[in-house]
Amino acid sequence: MKPAEAAVSDRSFEIPAPGTPERLEYVKNDAISLLASGKDVLVFGDGGVESTANYLRKWNFNAVVKPAAGLTGGEVFDTVCLEFGKLPDMPEKIYNLIEGNRCFLRPGGRMIFCAGTDEGEDALQIAEERIKKALSVPAVELCFHRLNEYGCVLCSFTRDSAGEGTAAAEKRGDGASSCGEDISGNAAITILMPTWNRPELLRQAIESVVKQHCQCWKLLVINDGGEDVFPVVESFADRRISYYTVPHGGKAAALNFA
Repeated sequence: MKPAEAAVSDRSFEIPAPGTPERLEYVKNDAISLLASGKDVLVFGDGGVESTANYLRKWNFNAVVKPAAGLTGGEVFDTVCLEFGKLPDMPEKIYNLIEGNRCFLRPGGRMIFCAGTDEGEDALQIAEERIKKALSVPAVELCFHRLNEYGCVLCSFTRDSAGEGTAAAEKRGDGASSCGEDISGNAAITILMPTWNRPELLRQAIESVVKQHCQCWKLLVINDGGEDVFPVVESFADRRISYYTVPHGGKAAALNFA
């Protein structure tokens, strides 16, 4: 992501107006792009998959749509996104959708299940419980995200390369972590990282963020008027990381900018 000045968006396309169908697509697709793991993404479903794939391509993801991709069964992807206009009414149907497409997800890859629901907090809570009941597939880092304004719920999890299920991870106490409720255009966690003339320490600090269990974050690196450290930020090739430069004013001034 290229450097940005204060109050200047780094997005390369116009954000649709609030309250429009285009805004719903934008917010949903932006959330999916933040949750995606790696560059190779398979998109499948009935909820505007072409729109999602096109959005991901704008962020340099290698996004393909099933079945138009002509898959033979041997391909695997970093992320599999299942997108549906309406959540299936039975956990068994959700399970079959997830299990039927899990073969395309490489071990350690991330699966995203996105579906619309009826409006209201109760409907979103019911949808979340319905998805939880369906998740008997091996999965860790289980997160739920509610786009409350648009009546949409996203579930994301990582396929467990060791073959353990969510229940086993919960017993150990190091899996199935929840990290976010509502990411309507924003990540669940925003991290502010001021820096001044310490590129190697900056690299270590960014690495510590990237390796966190919870992946529902965005990172703002703020250069407090020091040497250019954009090459360090750019080397991570992670669109969740933004880079800003401000006149030197100390740590407090840099944090206040954010």
